[in-house]
Amino acid sequence: MHDLVHDLALSMAQIEVSSFDRDSNDNVQHIWFDFSEHSASQLPNHMGHLRTLMFDPYGEPMAGGESFIAKSISNSKHLRLLCCNLDQLLNKVRYSNHLKHLSLTANRTLGLPDSVCNLQRLETLNLLEELPKDIRYLISLRELLLRTRQTSLQGNGIGCLTSLRTLLL
Repeated sequence: MHDLVHDLALSMAQIEVSSFDRDSNDNVQHIWFDFSEHSASQLPNHMGHLRTLMFDPYGEPMAGGESFIAKSISNSKHLRLLCCNLDQLLNKVRYSNHLKHLSLTANRTLGLPDSVCNLQRLETLNLLEELPKDIRYLISLRELLLRTRQTSLQGNGIGCLTSLRTLLL
């Protein structure tokens, strides 16, 4: 019975999950990518329906990989989850209006660009070091995970997050 359920799940997810076939279906919705095993040229050509984009947090991008992925993020209107360590992508995130979960724990950049604070649907933010200056505009933020050495947090920032349910320091 277990194999039957597994086979059914695989057949249903076939058009949603990519296994790095460049000519795969344009309806791919979820991608996990490891730069140590694959090059950016193996990503699907069109990622317009992409909902989840995750990278190996400690992998180094191949040549040209960051620019290709930044372009893909800009073109993806449905992106809901982004987990990456690519600093160049931070400026492209502002175009992902539907982004709900953002994890940047492996980034080399300590702070975020102010444009991230325009993501009004963002519910989860996982940061390495420093809070964005205008965090009070993240009105849907429910979870904030922060690894910081800051001795105090801005009162007009976190205190204005009325939807915040979890604050992990």
